[in-house]
Amino acid sequence: MRVIRSLKVLVLLTFIFGVMPAKAKEQPVVIPAVKNWMSYEGQLELSSPRIIVNKKYSEELLPVANILGHELQLITGKELLVEKGGKNTGKGNIYLTMGDDDIASEGYELKIEKGVEVTASKPEGVYYGTRTLLQLMVQNPSVLPQGQISDEPKYPVRSILLDVGRKFIPFDELKDWVIALSYFKINEIHLHLNDNSFGFYGAFRLEMKTIKGLTSTDGYYTQEEIRELQDFAKVRGITIVPEIDTPGHSRALTTARPDLAHPKLGGNYLDITKEGTYRFVEKVLDEVVPLFDADHFHIGTDEYRLGSIKDEEEKKMLGEKFRQYINHFNKYIQAKGKTTRIWSGYEHMPGTTVPDKSVVIDMWETSDAVNKSKAGYQFINSTHFWTYIVPGAHYYGVDNKFLYNEWSPLQFSKKPEGILSPDAPGLLGAKLHVWNDKGPMGYTTNEIARLTMPTVMVLAEQVWGIKGASDYKAFTHRAKEVLPEGDDFDMVIRSRAPQSEDNVACGAIPGTNFLKRKAATDGHTVWHLDKPTHFIANISHQLNNKADNLEYPWTATFTLTRTKDIAPRLDQRPSGNEALLSSGLGTLFMDYNHELREKKTNVVKELKKGVAFVRDNNEKASTPGNTDQADIEIFNYQVPLNTKVKLTFVGYQNKTELYVDGELVDTIKKQMVCPLEILGGDKYTQSFLGIMHEAAVYDYADPTK
Repeated sequence: MRVIRSLKVLVLLTFIFGVMPAKAKEQPVVIPAVKNWMSYEGQLELSSPRIIVNKKYSEELLPVANILGHELQLITGKELLVEKGGKNTGKGNIYLTMGDDDIASEGYELKIEKGVEVTASKPEGVYYGTRTLLQLMVQNPSVLPQGQISDEPKYPVRSILLDVGRKFIPFDELKDWVIALSYFKINEIHLHLNDNSFGFYGAFRLEMKTIKGLTSTDGYYTQEEIRELQDFAKVRGITIVPEIDTPGHSRALTTARPDLAHPKLGGNYLDITKEGTYRFVEKVLDEVVPLFDADHFHIGTDEYRLGSIKDEEEKKMLGEKFRQYINHFNKYIQAKGKTTRIWSGYEHMPGTTVPDKSVVIDMWETSDAVNKSKAGYQFINSTHFWTYIVPGAHYYGVDNKFLYNEWSPLQFSKKPEGILSPDAPGLLGAKLHVWNDKGPMGYTTNEIARLTMPTVMVLAEQVWGIKGASDYKAFTHRAKEVLPEGDDFDMVIRSRAPQSEDNVACGAIPGTNFLKRKAATDGHTVWHLDKPTHFIANISHQLNNKADNLEYPWTATFTLTRTKDIAPRLDQRPSGNEALLSSGLGTLFMDYNHELREKKTNVVKELKKGVAFVRDNNEKASTPGNTDQADIEIFNYQVPLNTKVKLTFVGYQNKTELYVDGELVDTIKKQMVCPLEILGGDKYTQSFLGIMHEAAVYDYADPTK
């Protein structure tokens, strides 16, 4: 094996030439941790390095060199020359080469001696080697420890699922995801391209030229963008694996073809008893499959729930049809030269047909990995117990400490059939899932990225195969070393916002923007009131900020006098909702009236009233409180009439506080965005009635403001 042979050579050189290695346990801080490290005495100073590419491999490696050069320029502020050359000439240069077939396909060797040399058998290996180098130079751009790294991953599938079906991630941000994930040697993005959120929202995020009415109008990727994304990802060692999810999760498809919706299960389900369903899905796949280079294509096949079918014979028939549906489309995908991926869960369906052994199974809600291994399947650890992030939802969620300290890709559940032995065949790797169940109005894409990135780092280390820290707490300290702080990301996030031990603070990853909050300003004052303003019900002011919402941490403070209360009656719809700040995503209310109703009768049983945040979820509605499963959070405080008070709202990750005249009065255990579009209400929500004496919004958390 190359790693062993390299270390033997190093020992021999030590004996012959007297090169004294330092202690091998002094590993460099890299995430994921490297497999083998042998340190030398001494350091390499990099003052003005050139990046030299072995001329023989210039076509494959010049793109990698150019990426590295751009990133190092961002770190050092100096432009690095990239050139084709024959050998690593000159002290302090960075040399990229290939040709050693003994190195694993994604492995690499990194030597730091008189210069830096990255060697691999394939371009992706060289790229991963540059990620290690980049992380080292992020910590110190001018001095590197001398030594030798031999590194390779344990698992071939190191994946992140992004649910862009429910929540559209803009194309430029999707490219930022590619950069960020490749920084931690993740090699796959599972792109979940269609789905439904709660209510009646369904979306299909690909431009379709052969089927009109299928592509979503509120966000989609053109076919040219899909081509660009794959080329952008390939040079960074990432494969884009697409998923078209059918026959469940198919409201976007049944919106285009209402005649194919199942009459009893509803618009989220295709009717798999109809021949037209098969022909329609085939037509979709005929256009979509050729757009993607990946060897694998995911056809979904999860959560075709039969609970509303009362006739047991009909239920058995549909279960068997569903199982046959999997095999039908497996053959259809295979005929196009691809390997089919499916979700597990068919095991819960009636019927006897089993999926062909050629499918790759994403094991999520079933955990019989031991049996799947024995049966000869290939599968991915996609367990919903520990790898599901659902931003803004009360269910699922990850425990980063558990994932790092106790979990491994071998563990699908706590049951014996869910725990694989290390030598069990079939396991390809593991996946982290970002499910945007709250739909297009849920968490902002910035909040989603910042919530996810700490777990990305944990998963990266687990699937690469080597843990570089004794426990999660020690790991968080390593993580901070490879994520540079700086004004581009906003140092205030770390310096003032409290950090939980269970969450790694995210700094900026070189070349990315998606972790930056768009509303921040140079002076950290996002907005302030120019002069005292009198408000009546129909008064509002457009704020014209850089963004319509500010994600945590933030502080909003208002000194005001409320002069009138419009109180609703219990037998009427609330009419006394008085807004302070509004946006398309939510509203901060001076006074909000919330009806609590009996679920069965829909009769009002209680009216809650007070200062409140209302945050939209799922599909946009006329007012924030009318969206499906809106977050309606009432603070335990009512603003008195004709009394001057100071309200200070402080937004953190996972909680929002209200201070009145400097005293904490209540805490909501949910994070909220600070709306920045309109001062006062909008056309659906009236403004508060009174005088706003002073007001300001800051892009950090400070209750004393």
